[in-house]
Amino acid sequence: MDIFANKRLHPKHDTLVKHHYKDYFDTVFIAFSPFFKIKNDNYLQEGHQKSSQVTFEKAQQANGLFQKMPKPNADIYSYNNEKYPEDKEIYEQGQQVSWREIKDCAGFENFGDINKALKTSIGAYKKVFQRPDLAEKLSDFTSAHKIYFPTEGHFEVLSKKQTFKAFQLLKKTQLIIEDEFCENRKELDIASRTEKEFVEAVNFNDYFIYDKDKKLLFAVDWDDFFFLICSNQKYVQTIVNTLNVEGFYCNDITVTEWEM
Repeated sequence: MDIFANKRLHPKHDTLVKHHYKDYFDTVFIAFSPFFKIKNDNYLQEGHQKSSQVTFEKAQQANGLFQKMPKPNADIYSYNNEKYPEDKEIYEQGQQVSWREIKDCAGFENFGDINKALKTSIGAYKKVFQRPDLAEKLSDFTSAHKIYFPTEGHFEVLSKKQTFKAFQLLKKTQLIIEDEFCENRKELDIASRTEKEFVEAVNFNDYFIYDKDKKLLFAVDWDDFFFLICSNQKYVQTIVNTLNVEGFYCNDITVTEWEM
């Protein structure tokens, strides 16, 4: 399958990850979106997470669309959190906090439980799969230690910095960036671009970044607190080992809902 021509740059949730990419890439690495602190210690507890659950009444006040619909039988989440750091502050003052530190210090059994906590916190699961106990543990720990959550479903500032370094490391400077529906495509030459310019060029809805030769692909999807690094084994190992990217390699049975 030509994943580029068919606009299938990310596997569906019920698809084996490596099988999806088998015609192009033999190695896929699941890279965790990092937690972070702000070096200037400008921390607000209510801003530690970008999204938060809001009442239907508050949603109606904020958005006229909700005034025209009946109250839904579902939780409503808002990303209108002005206390969460802006991209500029994260770029200049953000200090990465690893999932391993969260796991070891907060007492999580494994990385899957951290992912469950994160996804529960944004309402990504049906009720039967939600783990409010894990979400509360994560919230309590991060609040106590002035740590911000990553935000799901996009390349965050710290992840984009890693992505830029990866393409530079492999001397891949002619890039293609596509949005989540592969409807908007832009070309970017990073040979003469700074890291900051690259970070600013990749927008919130840009889900796929790859070189013109289609040898290296970075991909993200809705509700995910991680992104995929897809290439040959040598390239992926070089990126992961040189840049200390946190995560794990997909095996033959890995799916994108790996935490389940």
